[in-house]
Amino acid sequence: MADIHDTAGQPARLSITRTVTAGIRVLSLTGEVDADNVDTLRQALRMEEDSGPLTVLDLGAVTFMDSSAISVLAGAHRDADAAGGWIRMAARP
Repeated sequence: MADIHDTAGQPARLSITRTVTAGIRVLSLTGEVDADNVDTLRQALRMEEDSGPLTVLDLGAVTFMDSSAISVLAGAHRDADAAGGWIRMAARP
């Protein structure tokens, strides 16, 4: 499990925990995703050899998401699709 935090100048507003199960990468996001930290999300969504093109995003703890985050998700979906994979969104309470 890996944690990725956006700590630019202030306490982390976005935290991403990464796990891989059966070749499926699970990214659990906590906090806000906006133009100030969207690069953290973009970095976390990059495909890696150990996980392949299958990704589940757990958005249950996201409190705010702006259009820059939606744009990154659309690009990641396009990349996963081109690699024969997918991105699924979920919300665990």
